[in-house]
Formats: sequence, C-alpha cells, structure tokens
Amino acid sequence: MEYNPHRRLYNSTYSIALFIFGIILFWEVLGHNFFIFDDSAHIFENPLISSFSLKSLISLWKNSFIAMTYSLWGTISYFFGSKNTMAFHAVNIFFHCINSVLCFYLIKRVLEVYYGKNIQYLQEISFFSALIFLVHPLKVEPVVWVSALKDLLSSFFALSATLIYFKKNYTLKSQLLVIIFATLGIFSKQNIIILPFLFVFFDLIIFRIKLYDSFKKNIVIIVSGLIVGFYHLDIISHSFKFSSANMSGRLLLALDSINHYFLKFFIPYPLVFDYGKTIDHFIIRWHSELSTKIGVFLILMAIIGIFLMYYKNKRTNIFIGFMIFLILIFPSLGFVSYPFQNFSTVADRFFYLPSLGFSLILAFLFVDYKLNENKKFLTAFTIYLFLCTALSLVQIGYWKEPKYIIAKNLQVTPDSYALNISYGTIMKNEENYRKAAYHYSVALRLKPEMEEPRANLEMLLKKINRPDLIEKLKIQNFILDIKKELSKAF
Repeated sequence: MEYNPHRRLYNSTYSIALFIFGIILFWEVLGHNFFIFDDSAHIFENPLISSFSLKSLISLWKNSFIAMTYSLWGTISYFFGSKNTMAFHAVNIFFHCINSVLCFYLIKRVLEVYYGKNIQYLQEISFFSALIFLVHPLKVEPVVWVSALKDLLSSFFALSATLIYFKKNYTLKSQLLVIIFATLGIFSKQNIIILPFLFVFFDLIIFRIKLYDSFKKNIVIIVSGLIVGFYHLDIISHSFKFSSANMSGRLLLALDSINHYFLKFFIPYPLVFDYGKTIDHFIIRWHSELSTKIGVFLILMAIIGIFLMYYKNKRTNIFIGFMIFLILIFPSLGFVSYPFQNFSTVADRFFYLPSLGFSLILAFLFVDYKLNENKKFLTAFTIYLFLCTALSLVQIGYWKEPKYIIAKNLQVTPDSYALNISYGTIMKNEENYRKAAYHYSVALRLKPEMEEPRANLEMLLKKINRPDLIEKLKIQNFILDIKKELSKAF
C-alpha cells in the first residue's frame, strides 16, 4: 500500500471527531444522578468497593470472575466516592468513545489486509462504519447503565487485542500483549473467552493460515480461556436455577435471538432493559405464535444463504462480518446458561461488541459497490445515521429517571416479576400506594411463592384501607402454604 504522508493526520482527525461526537451525544448522562437495578449491589452497597483498599483488591481477584471490572469500580470509588454517579457515568462514556476509536482503526486495518491494495476513501469508510457503532441506539443501555461497564471494559481489551493481532509485524512482544489484553478482557467479562476462536477464524479466512498452525499460534490464550470458562460455568451451574430446555430447543432459541438482533439493528425500536424472552417464554411462543416460527425460519434461510455465498466465493466479505458477529454473540445465545437468562436471553448490552461485525459488513459494502459515490445510498445512509442519533437521544432520555425506564419496559414486558417489584417500590416511595399495590399484586401473581411482594402488598392494602382484599390475600397465602406442605410429601 502506497504511503500517504497525511494518513496519520487523517487518522487522528477522525479519531478525535469520533471521541468528541460520543461525548456530545452522551453528555446528558452525566446528570443522571442515580443507580439502578444491580448498580447498588455492585458498588455502594458492596463493602469491597465502597471501602476500597489493597485488601479489598486482593479479595476481589481471589473471589470474583469480573475482578478487572470491580477493580476499576473500586478505583473510581476510592478517588471520587462510591455514590458519585457522575464519575461512574463518565468512565462508561469514556470507554465507549475509546472503543469507537478502536473500531475505526480495526475496520481500517481489516480492509487493508483483506483487499491488499490502496483503497480509495479508506479513512472515510472506516470512520462512518465506526460512527454507526458509536451512535446506534443499541449502545445506549451499556453506556448509560453503570453495571454494564463490564461490557465496555471487556470490549476495550478485546478490541485492543484484536488490533494488535492485525499488526503487520506480529512479533513475540505482540503475542504477549495479545495474551495480556485478552486475559484482562476475560476478567472483565467471561464472554471474552470466545476471542481466541475469533483469532483462529481470522487466521483461516483472512491470513490464510492452516488450522494447525493457527491453534499452535494461539494455544496459550485458548487453553487459559477454556480453563477460566469451564470453571466459571461450573460455578454458575451450581449457583443458579436454569431452564432444562434440551439442545434442539436452545438451537431454536439461538436462531430467535439472532433474529432479534438483526431486527433491532435495522429497526431499533422499542428498546428496553428486560425483553422478557426467557427460554420457557420462547417455548410457549414457539408453540402458539406463527410469527415466531416464521422469524426463525427466515433467519435460518439468511444464515444458509450467507454460507452458500461464501462457499461459492461470491460474498466472502459479508461472511466475514457475519461470522465476527456470530462468534462474539455465541456465549449469549442460550447454549450456555447464565444468570440473566432467567429474565431474558437477549439484551442490548449483549450486542455491544458483536455489532462490530455489522459495522464491518457496512465497510465492505462501501468498498465493493463504491457506495460512497452512490448519491441515493449516501442519502439513505445519512437519514439512517440521523435517525439512529435521534433515537439514541430519546433512549437516553428514558434513562433519566428509574421510573421512566421501568415504566417504558413494562409496556413491552408487563409480566416481568423483577420490573413489577421495582416499579412497585418506586411508587411506594412516592406514596402512590394504589399503583404500588397493583404492581406488587402482579408480581405476586407471577411468583406466588415469593415473600417480598406478599408482605408489601399486605402493608399497602392496609394503607389504602382495603380489609376485604387483605382477607383474600390471607386465603391465598393459606392455600400456598398447603401446596408447599403437600409438595414436601412428594
């Protein structure tokens, strides 16, 4: 590739532009002065973080699977205080902006390696592809939600490792850096154990290295990743109760999840924290809704089509982008059990790093079809970019207060136990007792064995002076107690 003396200046300019645009887009988040969902348990209610010290740090690395994330939270807490929401939000925004810059450099490097020639408008194509990564509404949740730092931090280490992997001179020092970054990524979030297999894919498809040589090249990171991964899976399998769906059911679930992400990428509305798509819920939808079967069938046909195009050597680049997405999203598709699966098998934050594949497909299409010279496409792309930015701003607004994001979520998933409990608590604190009682009653209907909604509902019914409903609640509790006693007999 011919040397361009202005290339470094262009790269720096586009990098700074991405970073500044990201700060402007998410500036409002700095004023979100609250923690939500798991934030409190992770941070200011966690003595290891709120009273961070060297002893806490050692304890975290001994006992936590996301010790790197907790270490960063502890550092923020130590310097700025465990209840300083602005500091925690600022760190999330910083890493998202940095990750977008890393995407810019990585997309540019992949295009250089794949095409092996001087590509016209290389920086511009890479910039706009990375801009989609930066502004897409699916990125709002992982940036705005403090607890999603693990997704941002693990992505930072994964992108850094991948960028080093694509260096022209891949030396022993480079390999050591890749191992270090990948390991730190795994200790930020366990999903990064899939990264070595992405490297093997790059070796086979882009660098044209034989499978044996690729495994030999990546053996250290593969083995270490598998050890951490299997140990983690063994722990969570004994700590949480999961659905007993068989492998065929999980395969259908995975296809449904892929379909969900495809649709949300192109039509990012509505976006919520908890989609309520549990395995059991999917099984019910599979047997009762034709639309679910059609969605799974169409995405299966699309996947087969992508593989056939690659096999016939027609669209290798689209195959590369899709496989990057598929490899990175694989740990979250439902084949492996994880705690959030009990609430939903899909989440916006799961799509954070895998969306790199979609940005890369866009970059490939720009190059292959010279879309940068196609006025109609550029107009459509500009409109899509504008809509993504506008929807992201709207989505950020929903996260302004806990009750807004939960109320919006309940419109999509009214039968969520956790959300009804959360909203009931908010309404109770605001002394809106009737509304609080309603949401606690919904939660109790969903999980009648739980004590929290039952106790709160009884207290609220007393406040609104409904002794008749209290009597009915006691009868229900009595019946439930009988069921529990009878179940013990079996």
